[in-house]
Amino acid sequence: MPDAVLPLLKEAFDHADNCSTETDGVIDTLEQALEVLPESDSEIRASISQVMEKAFHLQDAWSELSRNLQELRLKYRASYMPSPLAPEVDELLDVLARIEARRRSIKPVQE
Repeated sequence: MPDAVLPLLKEAFDHADNCSTETDGVIDTLEQALEVLPESDSEIRASISQVMEKAFHLQDAWSELSRNLQELRLKYRASYMPSPLAPEVDELLDVLARIEARRRSIKPVQE
């Protein structure tokens, strides 16, 4: 049964990481809205700023959850699936895989 747990932990981590990425997109989009919104529209600007503040808190929560899930995966792997590689090497490989996945998901800005 332990072999079934690691993929589930990875899936949970991937979901949290994707939510973190999506929250980044929400923040970026709201920042763009503030850039194009006239300064004179102070009420809407204030509302957007309030929503952005909530998005920043959400982003912090997703980041913390992702870190916690990553640590849990490493602990589980170290406990139930000993590797000839040090846990730090496994963690580095995971980080590199996430960087590559994010790099692929970023679409170039078309001008």
